[in-house]
Formats: sequence, C-alpha cells, structure tokens
Amino acid sequence: MIPIFSIFLVANIGIRFLVLSILIVIFSLIFPGTFLLKYFKFKAANFLESVVIGVTLASSIALLVHPILGLFGIARYTYIVFIIIGFIFLGFNLSKLSIRFLKHNFKIPALVSFILIPYGLWIGRQANVVPINNFDKYSISPDIYHHMSIAAEIGNHGPAIYPYIAGSGVALQYHWGAFSLGSFLSAGGLIPLAIAMYRLEFILLSFLLLALLFFTGKFVGKSNLSGVVAALFGVLTIYPSFEISDGLRVPLIRTGSISQLAACVFLVAALRVLYEVIENKNFKNSQLFILTILVMATTLSKGPTGLLLLGIIGLTSLIFIYQRNFQSGLKLSIGPLLGFGLIFPIIFSFGPTKSTGMSLWISPLTTVKTIIEYMGEPINSRNLTIVTILLVVSCLTPIIFLMLNLSTKPTYLIPIFVAIMIGTIGLFIFEAWGNSQWFIYYPVGPLIAIALAATLPKVLETFSTIHLITFIVMGLVVQKSLILLLRNWFEPSALNFGALWVVSVIFIAVTSFLLANSMWNYDLRKSFLAASISLLFVGFFSSLEYKDQYPYPVSNYEHPWSITLGTDAATKYLKENSSIDDVIATNRHCVGLEEKNTCIARVFTISALAERRTFIEGWAYTTCPVSEALNNSYWDQPLLALNQKVVVESDKTSAVELSKYGVQWLLIDLRRPHSHDYSNIATKEFSAGEVEVWKLAEKTNPEVKPVLSGCKSL
Repeated sequence: MIPIFSIFLVANIGIRFLVLSILIVIFSLIFPGTFLLKYFKFKAANFLESVVIGVTLASSIALLVHPILGLFGIARYTYIVFIIIGFIFLGFNLSKLSIRFLKHNFKIPALVSFILIPYGLWIGRQANVVPINNFDKYSISPDIYHHMSIAAEIGNHGPAIYPYIAGSGVALQYHWGAFSLGSFLSAGGLIPLAIAMYRLEFILLSFLLLALLFFTGKFVGKSNLSGVVAALFGVLTIYPSFEISDGLRVPLIRTGSISQLAACVFLVAALRVLYEVIENKNFKNSQLFILTILVMATTLSKGPTGLLLLGIIGLTSLIFIYQRNFQSGLKLSIGPLLGFGLIFPIIFSFGPTKSTGMSLWISPLTTVKTIIEYMGEPINSRNLTIVTILLVVSCLTPIIFLMLNLSTKPTYLIPIFVAIMIGTIGLFIFEAWGNSQWFIYYPVGPLIAIALAATLPKVLETFSTIHLITFIVMGLVVQKSLILLLRNWFEPSALNFGALWVVSVIFIAVTSFLLANSMWNYDLRKSFLAASISLLFVGFFSSLEYKDQYPYPVSNYEHPWSITLGTDAATKYLKENSSIDDVIATNRHCVGLEEKNTCIARVFTISALAERRTFIEGWAYTTCPVSEALNNSYWDQPLLALNQKVVVESDKTSAVELSKYGVQWLLIDLRRPHSHDYSNIATKEFSAGEVEVWKLAEKTNPEVKPVLSGCKSL
C-alpha cells in the first residue's frame, strides 16, 4: 500500500476522495475478487498473487456486469452488489483469512513497497496529465472527453446506443471496456468520473500490470529474477525500439491509452491462467471460466488485443491436440472462443470502407508513410526504403532473441511468438482511421516481456555473468554513445538520424558476435545469441524517457482544443439539476471556433462533463463515419438543421419538434452562432462565463420521438 499511497498523494485528489478510492477498491474488488479466486480453486503462489489476480478477475467481471445493469437503469448500484458479495465471502472465510494474514511474512513486501515508490511517483506524474476539475481552463485532448462521455452513458443507460445522439439507434461499437470499469469505480457518483477514470482506474491498472507481469514471468521462468525481467521489459520499455515521433509510439502507462492499458492487464492475467492450465493437465472447468471472462474483458477493452489472446489460446489448443491430448485441446478452446464471439460483434463492424463502419483495412506501408510525413520528408521510393528498413530493424531488435530460443519452452513460446509476429506484421500492412493500426502492435510489448522471462534460465546457464553484463552494456550504453558521438557528423534530419541508428544497431550486434565468437570462443549459435542480447537492450527503459505534457493552461482560447469559459460550471449545473434521461441540445459541434457543415467533429465536452445525452454534439467516432476522416459532415442533415433552427434562430415550431426527441435543455456557447434571446421557447436557468443554460418550456403531452433514420451513406 505504501507506493499506492504515494501515488495518490502525488495525484492531488484530496483526502476525501483518497479515502473513498481506497475503500471502494478494498471492498468492491479486493474482497470479492480474492474470495472468488479461492472459490474457483485457482492455485496462486502466495497471498499477494491471489489478491492481484483476484482484483483483475473482479475488475473484468465488473466491466461486463456494470453495463448490463445500466440497461435497466441501476448501474449506480453495481459496486454495492460487489461489496455485498465480498462481505458474504468474507463472512465464510474470515477465520482462515486471519490465520493466513498473520502467517504472511511482510518483510519482503515492505522492502518491495519502498522500492516501488519511484514507480508510484512516475505513475502519478503520468496521471496528472488529465485535470480533474476546471476543465475550461485547460486544453485537453478530445479523446479524454470522448472516453468520459462513453463511461457516463454506460453508467446511466448502458451501451445500447451511441451516447451522443439520443435514440438514434446507432450502436456503440467501440472498445469501451476500460470506460465501463471507470464508470463502475465512480461508485454511483460518490467519486467524480474524471477522478474514477484518470486517477483511481489508471493507478489501479498501472500497478496491476506491473504485478501481473512479475507473477506471470516468475511462473514461466521459475524464479523471481524472471518476474523482475518481465516487469521491467513489459512496463518500462517501448517498442519499436527506435524513437518514432508520431505520437503513437507511447508507453502503456499513459492516460491517453487507458483502453490499451486495461486490455494488456487482462491479457497478462489470462496468460497467467493459461500457463496454470498448461502445467496442470487435469485442469478444472473453473479455470476455463476464469480464462473465458478474461478473454471477454480483453476483447471489450481492445479488440485486436483480444484477437491476439484468442490466437495464443487457439495455438496452445492445437499443440495439445498435436501431442494427442485431444480432449484437453478442445476443452481449452471452446470457452474463450464463445466469449470472444459474444463480445467482438459489439465492438466491431464489418463492411467496405466509408460505408458501414469498417475500422481496419489492408493498406501496406501506410504506417511507414505516416512516419515519413511526421518527419517532414517527401514520400518517395528512397525515403520509403530508408524508413521501412528503420521500422523493420527497430521491430526486430527483441524478436531475433526470441527466434533463437523458441525450443526452450515451445508450448509457452510458439503461440506467443506467432502473436508477436502477427502484431508486428499488422503494423506494416493495415491502416485504420487516426493511425489506429498501432493498436494491433501495442500488446506486443507485454508478450515479449513474458517470452523473455521464460527463456531467462536457459540464457543464464549459457553465458557467464561477466559476459552477459558485457552484452547488455553493448545494447544499453554503447549503442546510444555511438549515436551521440557520430550525430554531429551528419546534416541534422530525422532520416539521417534514423539511418545512423540502424548503423549503430548493426555495429553493436556485429561487435557482440565477434566478442563471443572470437575472443570468448562461443560456438556460432551462442555467438548469434550474444548479439541478440545486445539488440534486446536497445531501447530498454525508454518509457522513462517519454514525457506527456501537463494540461495546457489557456486563458484566451488560443488552442483549438480549449473550451469556452463557463462550460465547466454550466455542465455541473446540468448534472445536479437534470435527470439522467434528459437530453441537451447545443450550438457547439466542432473543435475550434469555426462552425460549418464540415468540421472537426471530435467535441464531446458537454456529454462528458454533464454526464447527459446530447442531441447532436460530436459525431466523429460514431459507427457511420468511423473509417472517414475526423472532419466530416453529420450524416443526417435534416436533423442537424432542426437543431440549428432552435439554437441559432430560436424557432418555436422547431423547439416543439426538438422536444419530441427528449430534449429539455439548451446549453448555449455565446462564442458560437446563437440566438440573442430564447425567452420565446425557454427560460434561462444558469449562466457562467460565456455559457448559458436554458430549459425548454414544459409540454402538456410529453412525447419521445426516436430517430429512426440511423446512418446514411456519406
């Protein structure tokens, strides 16, 4: 708890929310999760591992159950259900728990806790990237508002519709597992959603990932050192190893990637369970149930990661069948396959690009072209060749080591290696809107870390300690030193430095090979292995070098992501004075001031901060234009025209029609096109800064008219 306390204090959430956060985690996740794991008879190495895997299991169940209760309007009570379950299990197991707790040796955990304080401080620094109040005083990525608005709608009504267009019938086909967990952790509003997601959930997932990597690495490598290696490579190292400046080569411990962070937590937990199954030939149905739940949670958090996990389980099943263990192979694959099949249609649409929402399509070298554009260089055959080589080499630096060690533990390593290669190749051949093809590659890092842990004992037997340290230093220090010494010899450009990086990597690989082969007389295979160890440590600790910017303070709207002063107060008023079923109409639709038919429609500020549905606010992430650019027209122009007749012209007839869709409130941004007076259709309820809140006149015969048109072709 020591590093967790340190991180919460750095996160500046205040004593009240600090205490609430800790209590909610203990009573709604730790108690029920630990005892559920005991009920399912999962064999953990020690009490701490039981807690870590139990919390992960409880979190995965929570993010699946919470939206279902949201469909019935009772999601605010989900955490109470989990607390009750926890206390029931506690009542039946209190005496056993007390004995186990008293027998537990706390000396080593206490030492580890103090060692983890720097990690906690680093997480706190990453968490502080997102503010928790006064949102209109900062420039914040639109993705943050987008994620919060999804979490709010899941808590209010479940994921039945896309939250920004009331009753539109447009499904919420998005990776929303992490947002469901954040909504659950808000405990029915006891903790503000921003704190629940970007402090409590983020901190919880960050520590779970580190702990799960350690325990999984320890299990496959049979030593604490293997666990440490898995944790360090999985959390503190970014892949590809070359620093690509495109904003997407980022660490997993990052608020903007909270979906991927959650997916990797469930992925690693699932692998820990899978490896328990592999070593226990007479595995139980309860273990398969846990594995299925984790597959579902992984897929709901990030589809590509869930697909890679399913592939790993499927290949493991085939290995069982190849070893003539037919029953175990089939039994292992059925549950995860059904779980994946249930979740995948919820988050993904098949169809041609620019029509029904295909979000991933084949487009070779799009990633390479994107990198060249970020470098500010022209796209031509020469630059394509250079950057392709650069990206291939930087992806291969850890893979060569794994290729040379596949025979160490084939049942463990072959499925993971295939998944790593699929994720890597996918980066080169696929394209997605917003460069999201990188999400295929992100889970490669934790998979590499676990594979390294499995091979560590063999490597330690192969090389002497001094030789091993030499190879590590070659990758960790010499490669960077070469670049620093030689970079001034070249004209400063991203392409030149990239080419220099490739040369330096080849140099240290050749040097390590010659050292091992010629000076220390290792055979050819071991010499190649020595070179691969040096390559493995290129980019080690790179996560610590990455620095997210703090929230950019704004006072004069100079940044296009800044929102109008008064928006934060106005949305708080709406949250406190409206029903979760109320709908808000607004005149704010685009990033920046310019209002036009085609705009950068990534604004979900009102639906995020007010936690209410908006009639038409942003629409860039909805299923209709999901594979289009982020600046496109709203697909239902008559509906947009109806909205604008009310907010721009204060048209009474249109206001009556608009109210049929459940709209009861107007939030008017005075810096956008607006009417000078709405008193003919509404009464002013609140104003702050340059934002006003109006309430439409009550109808004598309330009617809610659903939008039946759905998506139209763009």
